[in-house]
Amino acid sequence: MKLNRKLTFLKRINKILEYIIYAVCLLVIVLPYIPKLSFWAEKYVVAETKYHATEYIPDYDLSYNHLIIPSIVIDRKIVEADNMKQVHENVWRRPRGSTPEKDSNTVLVAHRYATIGGNRASTFYNLPELVNGDKIYVAWQGKLYTYEVYETDTVEPTAIEIEDPTADPILTLYTCTPLWTASHRFVVRARLITQ
Repeated sequence: MKLNRKLTFLKRINKILEYIIYAVCLLVIVLPYIPKLSFWAEKYVVAETKYHATEYIPDYDLSYNHLIIPSIVIDRKIVEADNMKQVHENVWRRPRGSTPEKDSNTVLVAHRYATIGGNRASTFYNLPELVNGDKIYVAWQGKLYTYEVYETDTVEPTAIEIEDPTADPILTLYTCTPLWTASHRFVVRARLITQ
């Protein structure tokens, strides 16, 4: 009798462990898609967000530097840092690039999907959703700069020329692609249209 109870108890423990393993596996599979679901919910389900206007009119506090991309629901602080590991969910202004007021190539980079020290970073998860004509806003040192996307491309990580200075004021955004790898970079170029 005691042996039967012990076997029944062990079977129950085994079943519980089996369910825990299934749940962990499901979580590992679903976790990378959470930013996409969050983006979809923010953009299409939530009524009355500031991003739903046909022509977005920023009403932001311009006392700090940040990047605003209404079509993919991004509003993130632009940071100056020594390396990408310090950026987390923010946007990094690459030191090799310019700044908006200097009328050259301002280069901003963010994580597509990464886990750094337990922090999930997925700021540019939906960057590939941008299309020509989308507006991008950069609040920089008290001024708002409006850019319009004119080109998207995928390049090798060695294509550092995307950060080169330009004669015209442009904004270059890039992140790793495809998802879960750093084998290439997805690049967005936008022209300055108002400042």
